[in-house]
Amino acid sequence: MNRYYGNIGDVWKHLVLAELLALEPPKRYWETHAGSASYPLTHSPDRDYGIYRFLERDGSVPELAGSRYTAELSRLSDDGEAPANFPGSALLAMQMLGDGADFLLCDLDPESVTSLRAAAAELGLSERDVVREADGMTTVLAEARRLEGEPGEVVVTIDPFEPFEVAGGVSALELAASLIEHDFRVIYWYGYDAPEQRAYPMGVLREYARKSGASVWCGDLMLVATAGHSEREVEELLAGAEGPGAGCGIVCANFLEASVERCTHLGEAVARAWEDARLPNGSPGALEFLAVSSQNGL
Repeated sequence: MNRYYGNIGDVWKHLVLAELLALEPPKRYWETHAGSASYPLTHSPDRDYGIYRFLERDGSVPELAGSRYTAELSRLSDDGEAPANFPGSALLAMQMLGDGADFLLCDLDPESVTSLRAAAAELGLSERDVVREADGMTTVLAEARRLEGEPGEVVVTIDPFEPFEVAGGVSALELAASLIEHDFRVIYWYGYDAPEQRAYPMGVLREYARKSGASVWCGDLMLVATAGHSEREVEELLAGAEGPGAGCGIVCANFLEASVERCTHLGEAVARAWEDARLPNGSPGALEFLAVSSQNGL
């Protein structure tokens, strides 16, 4: 099981994903690392800092209260209580898109695959080839190469455990770059361990966007307390806390400007909602939001 579920990185990924799927619903939705359909929503230090804080604060921040993610979580809750289960990104996509889209959800973990297939059946999607117990990197790459139709009708979510690891001849960053260059809509999640690594995927992906004329946007959330510190110092600051390290972000490619502008507002709202937050070990947990696009720089 993914032990990081419900942390701040997960919340940010799902907040952006749900908004983009609502604004620009695709005809096809693919995931390289789908994980389980859902996870039991129980308290832990990282979930208290992540999803539980979101549930506590979203009502007081208008942008978050009006987000599609809040609406989807509300569907799963009972009488205003927190949902019993935390939905993964694949389940969010299946719930939102339903039979209006074709799905390709990949994972190598048999338990995750079983849960995804059960969720697809419950939603009436089991007649389709929705879930594959396969390496998502090579499967998505092969599917993209033989696609019959418009790449712009496909949204691909890439959430790698090891972004630089080469699986089947391609790394996660290389896969994202290739898909962006060929006009697929891409949502790429990343985390980093030190402030100098902030928004690092943009160095590669923005160059591919420039060559192909694609649009790329990055929304990055960094712990304010880590600014100016080395990776070792950040490790000491975060001792006792799991999660994405100094920060995390989302790179979105080939979406409309108005859609990513909406995501910028959501990122700013998250920073406001976490202004007085504390990390699981008691250290200051305020977040700073940074938006970077293919038209601007760091």
